Amino acid sequence: MPRALITENEIHAAPSLVWRVLTDFPMFPEWNPFIREAQGELRVGGKLRLAFSTPSGIGMKATATLVQVEPDYELRWIGSLLVPLLMDIEHFFIVEPLAPNKTRFVHGETFGGMLVPVFIRMLQSEVMGAYRAMNQALKQRAETLAEGRLPERALP
Repeated sequence: MPRALITENEIHAAPSLVWRVLTDFPMFPEWNPFIREAQGELRVGGKLRLAFSTPSGIGMKATATLVQVEPDYELRWIGSLLVPLLMDIEHFFIVEPLAPNKTRFVHGETFGGMLVPVFIRMLQSEVMGAYRAMNQALKQRAETLAEGRLPERALP
């Protein structure tokens, strides 16, 4: 049975700015405490190479395939741990407009496969903490850009 982990927060910045920060993969090492590296083409079917780090220092590298790329709204990829069926993962980000300069950011993952019962406690503690840290860092970066306190380089 699939399990889901979902977090969300409000960001005082336009959805388009939140999207640009979220999809500016080369800048992840500068601000993202969870997804330390992301490389790949931002298109449905594109392959991503990812490096993750949790708050306690657990690191992992993975590849994923983008299944949804809807600019200013949704980014979603799928991958698996070791081999398919052991642990299948669908990771998603939803950038939902609340007002012209206010966004609800939803960040989550669904897990399925035989290894989920083995890892579910670690996923609930480590991964949720990592999601919250990333959400907070995204909020801080987007709001700082929106307020003009950080020079906006050429974002995607």
